[in-house]
Amino acid sequence: MTQPLPSIAKKFFSTAASTANLSAADFFRPYIDELRFILEEKGISVLDAHPSIYHTRQDVIDDVMHEVERETKELPEKRRKGYEALLHDAVLWHAVNDRRPQNNGSPFETEYWAVSIDWRLIGFDRAKRAAIRAKLPVVLHPSNLVQLIQFWVPRSPELEESLVDSLRLPLFFQSFDLEDERATLKVLESMSRFENVGDLPESAIRVVLTNRALRARISNIEASNQEVFELVHDELLSHHRNVSQQLEETKAVLDEKEQHLLEERAARSVVEGQQDITAKQIADLESERRMAEQRAQDLENAQTQLQQRLQEANEATNEIQAHRDRAEAAERSLTRIKYVGIFLVLPTLLGVGIYFLSSALTPEMLPVITTDTRVLCLRLFAATLPLTLAFCFSAKYVEPKPHLNSWKLSKFLSWVGTKVIVAPALIAGEGIFTGGTWDGIKALLGIS
Repeated sequence: MTQPLPSIAKKFFSTAASTANLSAADFFRPYIDELRFILEEKGISVLDAHPSIYHTRQDVIDDVMHEVERETKELPEKRRKGYEALLHDAVLWHAVNDRRPQNNGSPFETEYWAVSIDWRLIGFDRAKRAAIRAKLPVVLHPSNLVQLIQFWVPRSPELEESLVDSLRLPLFFQSFDLEDERATLKVLESMSRFENVGDLPESAIRVVLTNRALRARISNIEASNQEVFELVHDELLSHHRNVSQQLEETKAVLDEKEQHLLEERAARSVVEGQQDITAKQIADLESERRMAEQRAQDLENAQTQLQQRLQEANEATNEIQAHRDRAEAAERSLTRIKYVGIFLVLPTLLGVGIYFLSSALTPEMLPVITTDTRVLCLRLFAATLPLTLAFCFSAKYVEPKPHLNSWKLSKFLSWVGTKVIVAPALIAGEGIFTGGTWDGIKALLGIS
């Protein structure tokens, strides 16, 4: 099973090894008779192309006859496909091409493709496209199809395996090599002579079986069993030496990697220690940051409380000031009302009372006053005397009181009392005193 055989042959031999009396005809019959159902189980839908319709179409028949004539001229009879095979190729090409939109030049918008490893069918597609001047192929090789599909399928191991298998696909249809089988049997027969052959690893057996140079030497010479045994023995020893050398190199690489791993572990320990220190520092800084934030929050709360208290104090101050202003306004009003009562209302009332009380005076009661006019003048003088005295004393009363200093009424009354009454009275009194004094001096001196 490890020798280089075609994939289909390997599949049959693997099944035949576990199934008694299995023939190739029985094994492959389901793939011939029930291929449609097998493909549907794999998620592949079979396109129903209605061959009866295409078999009677003139363009299909013309393509088949053209290919028959070409193969008759260019190929020997044993290599020609024949009419049925060429009809199949023509029907396949037309069935796919008819399902494509006209003038479609983008592979990303095309839904229908034909896939084949038959290079003659691919050449037929190339000739048809050249005749109709079409750039987009109808028939693709499997490798081209896989390369096209990778634009839509994410890259994966399955996709890469499909890419490789598509390149190996033509090799799957090679014929079975009888000489290769005989060489394989000779190698296996020689290996069976070794003691403890069951202890040989599978990799060593695979290397010997797949050694093409050994198989060629066994196939090209008429070697006896002893010569084959020596060749296989030498190959196993060579493989052992190679494996031992690779093992030593692998051990050296492993020792180097182990040393490198120890250094990395030591470095990682140092880094982890630094990370712990850094983490602790970060935690301390975080704690300090939180404390600072808490202090800032407390300070902000205290500032808020202080602002509230200042606002309350301002409100209280404003309220006190308002009370004070109201009290001052009330005091000012009271002072001014008192002033008006003392210096205007009371003297006026007193003057009016004097005037009415003196209405009983007559010229007969006052010998000096001989006429009613003089009595009336005396009464008016007596009535205006309280108001005149009030105007005279207004300035002394207003001076120490700030609520009256700026009041226009009090200022006017004080000015009248000072400038209009007192000043002229003083001037008149001074003149009278001066005149009386002068008259007395003249009388004493006898001056006329």
